[in-house]
Amino acid sequence: MNSVIFNVTLKFIKPLLWILALWFLFRGHDAPGGGFMAGLIAACSVLLQILSSGWKGLRFLRENIFTFLGLGLLTCIASGFVAFSVDNPFMTGRWIWIYTLHLGSPLLMDFGVFLVVFFHVDRLRRLSLGKRRRKRSFASMNLYLSILIFVLVTSGVYCLLLPNLMRIIIGVILLSNAANLIVFVAGGLTGRVMPIVPQGSEFVDLNTADPVPQALILTAIVISFAITAYFLVLCREFYRENGDSDLSSESFE
Repeated sequence: MNSVIFNVTLKFIKPLLWILALWFLFRGHDAPGGGFMAGLIAACSVLLQILSSGWKGLRFLRENIFTFLGLGLLTCIASGFVAFSVDNPFMTGRWIWIYTLHLGSPLLMDFGVFLVVFFHVDRLRRLSLGKRRRKRSFASMNLYLSILIFVLVTSGVYCLLLPNLMRIIIGVILLSNAANLIVFVAGGLTGRVMPIVPQGSEFVDLNTADPVPQALILTAIVISFAITAYFLVLCREFYRENGDSDLSSESFE
């Protein structure tokens, strides 16, 4: 874009957007906002820069988008293990004071979410892919989904083994989503046409996508939603009766 007004105005807007993003990032563990909002605002700043002068000065971001996406996911997971340093359950917040600065593992989680959102804005991701081969993209997606399935199954099993009813429900949700992804990957991630018989033909195209995994996942989503709602009602009634969702508490025994 060769607009002089836009380019001059952008010099003032970009710093303001980054300041606002940092404010949301540090505000998130005390109020709504956090890494998600910060990532969206920061991504808007970069997209405006791309509209103004293309990828000039942003080559490093363009070439390392998937690296930062992986770093963001690992940061989110690592923030949950900080609680183990003081024998607390997974994902329990851990806080420290550095002079007047209040830092904690939720802030680390927000930073990971910030990286994932910032580098996974659809427009930014498509611009980074350019003219790469589609087969390579599908192969990469299989790898990423396999890693995601491993993380979901591991986290779900861990939550199921905890003596806390709410965490058990979270474990069931994670495992149900992992099962859906397994069926999704098993169906094949390839560029195929919709499973619809063309007009004037009696057979579908040989390159038609398999509709069975899609139907199974749709059914599984509805069932898992109903089971989750039922478990939440049980958890609420259990909390009303015992004043706690901890299955190992002395009051429950």
